[in-house]
Formats: sequence, structure tokens, C-alpha cells
Amino acid sequence: MNKLLILLLAALLVQISSAISLGDTMNQEIAAQTNTATSVTKLTDVKSKYSTFVTTSATGNTTFLVNNKTNKVYSISWQDNQAADLQAVLGKYYPEFQNAGIKKRIPLRAITVDDGDLTFSQFGSMLSGVQGSTTVRSLAPQE
Repeated sequence: MNKLLILLLAALLVQISSAISLGDTMNQEIAAQTNTATSVTKLTDVKSKYSTFVTTSATGNTTFLVNNKTNKVYSISWQDNQAADLQAVLGKYYPEFQNAGIKKRIPLRAITVDDGDLTFSQFGSMLSGVQGSTTVRSLAPQE
């Protein structure tokens, strides 16, 4: 039942413009290659353990946190007029998301998943805008 619900939700969601998924490699060169006429990705902050990239489009913003040691995207958050394409955002972690099952669901408002390594949360509506975030703990910089 949970898998069917997730598939139905994914089918109803509209894509955000993002070519980068969890676990993908990201650096300034790749960020520049993802720029289009309707969206721009740029490095906005560099800390000792991670870097922050932001994609700005006409409909909203997507933020990528990248582990400086591995250059892997370990966290993605978005605020947009449209819901995220879960398969595009989660990339190779999408099957893990499907198998985790929804931990908390408020109909038509919020979805929360936490399977220990992968966390996902999305809330809002097409009228008020959609916000969400997802993180893979095993990719994050270690303390």
C-alpha cells in the first residue's frame, strides 16, 4: 500500500528544474554546466567540511550541500511553486525511499521519511508553494 501511495504521489508531482541528484558529484565546473536560460547554479558558501550551491529559477530555489572531501551532494532542499520530481532529486536513492515507507503523512500537505540513512520531508501545496529537503547521512561530512 505504501509503495502504491508513493508511486501515485510521484506521478502527481510536477518537476523542479534540477539536473543534480543526491550522491552526484558537484563542483563549480559542474554547476556552471547546469546553467540554462531559465536557471542559474552558483557556489554561495564554502565551509571547512561542506560547500553550498544554489540554483535559482523563475519558480523558486534549490540548495545543494556538497561534502568537500568527496564532492558528493549529500543534502538537497527546495522552495518552489512546484513539487519536486522525487525520482530526479533522490536519484539512485529513490529505491531506498520507496522501500522505507512513509513515516508520517498529512494528506495533501506533508510527507516525511526517515530510514536511518535517508531522510526526506516535503510539505506545502501548489497554491502556497512547496518546501522540502532530503539528506543522505552516510554522505555527509563526519564530525
